[in-house]
Amino acid sequence: MPKIKLPKLTEANIKSLASSQSYQRGQSYYHNESITNPVRQGWELRAECEGSDYEPYEVTATLNKNGVAETDCTCPYEYGGICKHIVALLLTYVHEPDSFDVLDDLQSDLSNLSKEELIQLVGDLVNRDPKLKAVVKLSQAAPRAGKAMNVSAYRTQVKRAMASESHNTMRRELKSLRETAQRMAKAGDQLNAGAIFHAALDEATKGYDNVVWEIDYDGHICVEINGLAEGLGACLKTSPADAETRWQWIEALLQAEYKDRELGGVDFAPSASDALLKFSNDEEWCKIEAIIRNKIQRGSGWDRESWVHFLAARLSKQSSKDDLIRELGTPQQQAELLIRKRKYDEAVVALRDVVRGFPGLLKRFADALFEAGAKAQALKLIEENTSDARNRSTCYEWLIHYYEKHGSPEQVVEAQLELFLIYPNFESYQKLAEQSRQLGNWNPIRTAALKKVEAEKNHFLRMDIFLYEGDLKGALELWPKSQWGWGANYERKLAQACENEMPKKALEIYLKMVEREINARTRDNYKQAAQYLKKVRKLYATLASQEEWGKYIAALRTKYSSLRALKEELEKAHI
Repeated sequence: MPKIKLPKLTEANIKSLASSQSYQRGQSYYHNESITNPVRQGWELRAECEGSDYEPYEVTATLNKNGVAETDCTCPYEYGGICKHIVALLLTYVHEPDSFDVLDDLQSDLSNLSKEELIQLVGDLVNRDPKLKAVVKLSQAAPRAGKAMNVSAYRTQVKRAMASESHNTMRRELKSLRETAQRMAKAGDQLNAGAIFHAALDEATKGYDNVVWEIDYDGHICVEINGLAEGLGACLKTSPADAETRWQWIEALLQAEYKDRELGGVDFAPSASDALLKFSNDEEWCKIEAIIRNKIQRGSGWDRESWVHFLAARLSKQSSKDDLIRELGTPQQQAELLIRKRKYDEAVVALRDVVRGFPGLLKRFADALFEAGAKAQALKLIEENTSDARNRSTCYEWLIHYYEKHGSPEQVVEAQLELFLIYPNFESYQKLAEQSRQLGNWNPIRTAALKKVEAEKNHFLRMDIFLYEGDLKGALELWPKSQWGWGANYERKLAQACENEMPKKALEIYLKMVEREINARTRDNYKQAAQYLKKVRKLYATLASQEEWGKYIAALRTKYSSLRALKEELEKAHI
């Protein structure tokens, strides 16, 4: 084998590939000797890296004459640049290139061994690491002259992998089998490649249960399974498989589609649907369609809707797709079709039961009608649902936006008041006040709004309203009534509001806030206490009580003399 000229990497090269955080952490991994079993085969560097997972991560870097061409790691990192494990691998290559076992040399060494010596060597390796026995079995399963491939060995390997508790083990084994099948396909053996893709996809689909779904939070296992579906689809397209074998492959692809819907549409293996739609022949599609139609007739909701979309994707003419929706579509799909066909009144009738209790659907279809130019029908659909408890707030939110562009100011205020009465909040109150004042009818609307607030005993909203309207008397009367306490935000608002008109009350509140912040015993709280003390000093000056301020701050310093950080923050604030 001709000797390749490897690139000379530097730390600067590696830094350019990673974020500063990943590079720093990768340095720590390198110095802690987290990289184990480093090997080089041609342009490829491989190793294991100890990390936060139970099993070490597998790291790979492919070089070219210009530097690093490609990298891969089994960790879930996907935040930009290479991960810390790959950084550690490349730093090992830069500083300790001789630590990498060269597999090209190993192959040369092995070629000099006799058959008996190789058998003994493999036996010794398996004794040292029993997991290698599975590799030996897969090697025996491969097709040879005069010997058919042992597909069951590949099935067993996938079953074992999917039963593992390790995310990395599942991903590694599926990737290994996918690459084995891809090599066969590239060599022209589409039939055996398809057999491996089929067996692996079938068992992976069966094994991908809710437990696996929970640990596959980054979707890496799904990515590998999708690779199996993609490979099987390619074999379906080009292999000389007989009708029975093709149908077995199609059934595995269908099972992957079922699994995706069972999991709620998580893109389990999106290449499965592509393969079924593109590479099944007419006879096979007739059987597929019959199966799917049966599922549609027994299904409902999103599941049924997605299967209708699936069947429609095979149809080339829009008229045929429309006929399919009329026959099998969900009520939502049929309503969408009516809107597309400009049968707006029929759509409103069809939607009455569909949107009841579903505010998201109601808004979606009202918007669709509006955008289609059917403003009257959109308004009718909304008005019909204003008495639906679940839909009421959505209805009035929609009406506010509608009336702002297509109605009168009086209609806007009326809808805004209804929305406030359904869901009283300060932002809605402010809008209501601004809009009503412009019309000159704020007093009766304010009375209705406050009646609702008082009936619900919403002290926080009442306090917001008192402060917004400058009613300090009402705010101070309300102040003792909250059994949960008001929190710093309300204390600060009330103290600020009282500074000019009621400085003694403001001083009283600020003094309590100072004590609370100091008693929290953190540097940030001490900083905040210092800011409040500036307010206290100013209020003492307003009240012509500088002497009282001097006594107060002296007593405070004495009381908390052991708190060095507080003393520093007071000095920084010049107190």
